[in-house]
Amino acid sequence: MKDSPRGLPSGDGAGLLKPFHHESPGASTERAAAYLRRLIFTRVLVPGSHVPAAQIAQTLGMTRIPVREALLVLQHEGRVRIEPNRGAFVTMESTQSAQDSNELFSVMEDFACTRAAKRATPEDLQRLRQAQDDVHDATDPVQLFHAFEQFQESLVTAGLDARLAGFYRRLRQRSPDSIYEQLPSLVAAVKLTTERVVSALEAGDGALAAQNLRELRESALDQYAPLLRGEPISAD
Repeated sequence: MKDSPRGLPSGDGAGLLKPFHHESPGASTERAAAYLRRLIFTRVLVPGSHVPAAQIAQTLGMTRIPVREALLVLQHEGRVRIEPNRGAFVTMESTQSAQDSNELFSVMEDFACTRAAKRATPEDLQRLRQAQDDVHDATDPVQLFHAFEQFQESLVTAGLDARLAGFYRRLRQRSPDSIYEQLPSLVAAVKLTTERVVSALEAGDGALAAQNLRELRESALDQYAPLLRGEPISAD
């Protein structure tokens, strides 16, 4: 079965996706975790289905050990559950669950933006501006994903103390790093949002910065929702 340009199966979706050439470069566990997230995100592995660890290891050209370690990471994220002597199974994510998660992170980002507008040092703002420049200059969807993650990290560091920033990181569930290849209409929105957030924070307007991030989250959820209903991703 061939992959479409977005990495989605062009047939009935029964087989595994071919790994993207960039699939989470780094340690084998990270590569396996990124690939598993994409299989779940695109509904190749649907809620309730058994995760074929041996087949995934073969597809990725690695042993089963990093795949098992990756499944532990995804269990911590709430994406799979591991049952003794049975293996891993994909957990259900409803539209309501996704909405609740979005709302929770919007509340945390509201708080971070409000505090950053009051507390950010010139050095904090410089790091945010550099992170925003990296987002703007990203030409590859995966490069954009990691640049935006760094932007979010810079925002949290500027607005929250170390304890709260650590709490935010522990709660955050990573999307597949191929998300902008699958939802390409978000690319321009991410770049524009980061520019507006930095401008708002430089003007001391935390509420405006938070509003822009909230609108981006809502737009992303609107585009992700069809998958939660078992529908294909729109090509638009």
